[in-house]
Amino acid sequence: MNSWSKAVEVINKARSISIFTHYDADGDALGSAFALAIELKRLGKETCVFLDEEMQKKLVFLSSKGIDTVVYEVGMETRRFDLSIAVDSGDMKRLGKRAELFKSAAVTMKIDHHISKDDFGDYNFVDTKWAATCVAIWELLTELVGEISDEAAIRIYTGIYTDTGGFKHSNTDERVHLITAKILSKLGDLSYISRIFQEKSKGMIKLYNIAVSKMEFFFNERVVYAYLAKEDFEKAGAIMEDSEGLATYLREIEGVDTSVFIRQGDKEDELKASLRSNEIVDVAEIAASFNGGGHKRAAGFTYYGDEQSMKKMLLERLGRTLNDT
Repeated sequence: MNSWSKAVEVINKARSISIFTHYDADGDALGSAFALAIELKRLGKETCVFLDEEMQKKLVFLSSKGIDTVVYEVGMETRRFDLSIAVDSGDMKRLGKRAELFKSAAVTMKIDHHISKDDFGDYNFVDTKWAATCVAIWELLTELVGEISDEAAIRIYTGIYTDTGGFKHSNTDERVHLITAKILSKLGDLSYISRIFQEKSKGMIKLYNIAVSKMEFFFNERVVYAYLAKEDFEKAGAIMEDSEGLATYLREIEGVDTSVFIRQGDKEDELKASLRSNEIVDVAEIAASFNGGGHKRAAGFTYYGDEQSMKKMLLERLGRTLNDT
C-alpha cells in the first residue's frame, strides 16, 4: 500500500501514540521508530517508544533525549494509548514481551517491508519493495509534516544505510538514492555514519578469526557454515553484538552464494541463525521453514534444540533449493 492518506488520517486523530520496534532492534527499526517519534512530538502528540531490551551500544545515537523511551518489562504499568504503531516488525511474535501492550491501544498500525502474512495491525502498510522501513517512514512523514526535520532525517538515513549494507545490497534502488540525496543536500557530509558501522573492536576481529577457523563448506563450496558457542565469545573477549555482520562477511567469500552463521542464544538450547545469500537461495523462505523470516537475501530464525540436528535439517533444505536451480 503506497497511499499514506489513511495513515495520516489515523495519526492526526490520535493524541497519544506508542511506537514499537522488533526485538533485537537494528538500525532500520530504531531509525524508523525515533524519526517517527520526533516528528509526532513536533505535531504535539504524546509519544513513547517501547523497546524489548537495551539498545546496542553503537545504535544509542539513534535515540533522542526529547523522546520518552521505555525498555518494557511484563507487568509494568503504562497508560492506554490512542494509537500503537509497530515499525519494521514482520509479525506479532517479533514484538516479544510487548505484544499485549501493543494490542491494548485503541487503534493499531503496522508499517513494514518484510515478507509476512501476519497483518496484525488494524491498519497495515507493507511493501516488500521498500529497501528499508525507513523508506516508508520518509514517505509517510513527507505526507504528514511536509519538511522533515534534520533530527529525523539523519535517523532515516541511518536506517536506510544499515538495511542496504551501506548501499551495497541489491535492494539499493533508485528510491534509496533519491531519498538519501535529499537528506545529504540538507545535512551535508554524513560519512561519520559509515565509520560508526565499519569500526570493529579488537574483540570483534578476534571473534571473526575464530569463525573463519571454524567455517565449513558444502554443496561445491556454494554454502559456508559457521557456529560460535558462548565460549568462543569469551575467548575473543567479544560481546554478542560483535557478531553483527558476520553472516555478510562470510557471504563475501569467492564462490559462495549462501552463508549461515549460528550462535548460541541467551536461553538454554537457544540458537540464533543469520542467513545471507547473493543470487540463488531465497533465505527468507528457508528461515520461514524454521518459523523465522526476513528478506530474500537476508533472513534469520531462532531455534531451540541441538545444533547438530538443526544443522542437518538446514543443510538438507539448502541442498534441495540449490539442486532445484
